[in-house]
Amino acid sequence: MLPLLSTASRHPLPDWNACAAEAEAASLDAAGLGRFYTERGREWVHLLRDSFGKGYRGYESPNFWLVSSEPDATCQRLIEWAESIRAKVIKALALDHSGQLYGKCPMIVAHDLDAYYDYIAQYLSDGEHALTGGIYLNVGYGHFVFTFHDMNNAELVLAHELAHALVSHLPLPLWLNEGIAQLCEVAVTGRDTTPYEEVHEKFDSYWTGETIQQLWNGEGFNRQDEGQQQSYYLARLLTRNLTGDIQRFRSFVHEADASDAGTAALLKPYGIRLSDMVAQHLGDGDWAPRLPLWTPPESVPDHPAALPSRRSHSPSSHDARWRPNPVSVLLSS
Repeated sequence: MLPLLSTASRHPLPDWNACAAEAEAASLDAAGLGRFYTERGREWVHLLRDSFGKGYRGYESPNFWLVSSEPDATCQRLIEWAESIRAKVIKALALDHSGQLYGKCPMIVAHDLDAYYDYIAQYLSDGEHALTGGIYLNVGYGHFVFTFHDMNNAELVLAHELAHALVSHLPLPLWLNEGIAQLCEVAVTGRDTTPYEEVHEKFDSYWTGETIQQLWNGEGFNRQDEGQQQSYYLARLLTRNLTGDIQRFRSFVHEADASDAGTAALLKPYGIRLSDMVAQHLGDGDWAPRLPLWTPPESVPDHPAALPSRRSHSPSSHDARWRPNPVSVLLSS
């Protein structure tokens, strides 16, 4: 039986530490761990379906679970789209989840913002958080939650969040994690929603030797002013610059570490410094990370509040692990 933590929320909060201890005590191999977390995850998804209330249904495909109250045809398309995106991202980044990620990835589609915030509240730390319409929660068992507006927006959300989920086992600096997610979003959907004119208006004046530190330590992505939008944009520019040589980029992604914002890993394949990359866009300045960096925030939104958005990055022992193939089935009661 899935162990649950006591919570003020109406939604179940599994004790994934207890699950990890149970799995360790059983000395399970990789295949056994896959079955173990799939069974626990499926039980959790059934509970989530019920806690969200009347009209919500559960779906399962080879690599995903979906909980949603949207029409059946919409849910089928969402979960099949997720399978397709997953395969593309894994191939592009040459990702290997062997021995890293177990179980399927849960996706929750809340019917409105009230239901969305009601659910994610139990995962967020006290204090103010930027407005979002979707988030990847890499806590305990990684999963993502978003509100549904239309299929076009949902495809953008899925591409972005899946990129986060698929690199969740890597200790990436947040600027790189967000850069990858944004580029995957554009590459997979063919749509770019960046408000270029608005960003360019304040781009040069916003960045200083102080504000750049919030890019490196991740705090810029949780700002509630123009700093959030500027952080996403610069992260995207820097990441895009590195993808010209995909082999070197893959090497960098597999080695990058948030503790130094990716400084050491960048030198190996590229022979350049982070400050050199920033200077290409902002000119000479005090752009280098000041170590040690602050700890990245536990959960951050995925796009400026103007757009329905997503995301988070924090260490997690067990997150989703998947393999491709569409064809979903409605979960039984």
